Amino acid sequence: MSIALKRITSKKELEIIGELYISAFCAEERLEFTQLQELLLHPHCVINQIIFRDAIAGFCIYWQFDSFLFLEHFAIEPELRGQKIGEQVLILLKEMHQKPIILEVEPATDVNSVRRIKFYERNGYYLLPVKYRQPSYDGIKPSLDLLLMSNMAEIADTIVKRYISDIHKEVYGVKS
Repeated sequence: MSIALKRITSKKELEIIGELYISAFCAEERLEFTQLQELLLHPHCVINQIIFRDAIAGFCIYWQFDSFLFLEHFAIEPELRGQKIGEQVLILLKEMHQKPIILEVEPATDVNSVRRIKFYERNGYYLLPVKYRQPSYDGIKPSLDLLLMSNMAEIADTIVKRYISDIHKEVYGVKS
């Protein structure tokens, strides 16, 4: 299976993933398109198309911090799910960055959220035992109670708190 990540550098490329971005994440969990465009210029944020068999199969948006990677958004086209594309992307990210990967997931309240957590667990991710609240992206939409997962089974509480502080400050523009 040939998976590649192609960095998005233009509004036109960003528009290609727009429909999937909107359908994969509720309004509270995503940026407005203009905010997403601004991230193209951010030095720590990477927006990638996921290429599978020479076609766009999805996207991933992550933030590069000195000591960890924050996987902010990750989605595969619905008709391509179940083909291990997501698994290959997670392996590729781990190999490329060789540092802890942190991500947010919704609590297990319905079939989709349970399936999502199980997907990450099958791929070597662990729920972190911390209370976590995702700040609002714009100060208007509500903040959300989410869970954090990592590809490291155990991370010291002090380090997790630092990760959360860095994410809140850099990604959401707030102090935690």
